[in-house]
Amino acid sequence: MTSLERLHRDQLGELDQIGKGGQARVYLVRGLKVPNERGPFVFKEYKDKRISIGGLDGIAGFRYRLTDYDRAVLDTLTNWPQRVVEAATGGTDGVIIPLIPDDFFHEIRRPDGSRKRLPRDGQYLAQPDERCRRVGLSMVGLGDRYRICRDLALAIGFLHKRDVCVGDISFNNFTYHLGVSPCVYLVDCDAFRLKGQAPVVPQLHTPDWIPPEGSKVQSARTDEYKLGLFILRVLAPRELSAQNRNPAWADGALDPR
Repeated sequence: MTSLERLHRDQLGELDQIGKGGQARVYLVRGLKVPNERGPFVFKEYKDKRISIGGLDGIAGFRYRLTDYDRAVLDTLTNWPQRVVEAATGGTDGVIIPLIPDDFFHEIRRPDGSRKRLPRDGQYLAQPDERCRRVGLSMVGLGDRYRICRDLALAIGFLHKRDVCVGDISFNNFTYHLGVSPCVYLVDCDAFRLKGQAPVVPQLHTPDWIPPEGSKVQSARTDEYKLGLFILRVLAPRELSAQNRNPAWADGALDPR
C-alpha cells in the first residue's frame, strides 16, 4: 500500500484541544474510526496551512510501505502520522496521529502544590536530584539511564536504516517509561525527513543541540551527534548538564569500563 485516502476536517467529529505549540494545535479526536488502525487518535492542526500536502502524503504513506513487522516496530517506537487531513479549500489542515500512551505520562508538582499531568519527556534526566525532588519526581538510576540511551539509539538506528532523518533530537521530542520495552517513544514525527525529500515542516534545532555543521544542516550525521550529546547529558546529570558538550564531565560519574 503506497497511497492513502485523505480525511476531511468534517469527518473528525468532536474535537477537544489538549495542547499547542509554535507550529500546531493538538486535539483529542472522539469517535474517529480509521480502517485497520486502533485509536485513540489526536488531530495535529497546523497553524500554517501552506504545508505541502504531497509531502505529508509521503510521510503517512511511508508507514504503509513497511513490512507488517517493521510497521509494528515503528508503532511501538513512534506516534507516526497515519492520515492527512485536508481542508475544505483543498489545502492541508493537519494529520491524524496516535495519542501518546498513558504509560508515557507523569505528574509533576507545581510551586503552588497543585499537580499537572505531562508527557514524561527527558528534561529531568539531565537535572540534579534536588531539582527532581522539588517537582515530585524520583531520580532515575544509572541502569535505567543506560536502558533509555540504548532504546533511543535503537529507535534512531531503526529509522536511519529505513532512510529517515530524525532532525530535532532533544529532550522534548521523545517520552519514556521504564516499565515497558523498548522504553522510549518518539513524537513530532511529521517533522522527520525521508531520503530524497524535503521536510514537510522545518527541521529545527533545539537551542543547545546545534551541531558543529551549523543550524541549517540536518542529516544522519547530525542525528548521531545529538544522540551523543543526549547520552553524555543523561549518564552524567548535574547542574547545567542539559547544556553540556564536554565529555570530561562523565569522568568519575561512570565506571571507566
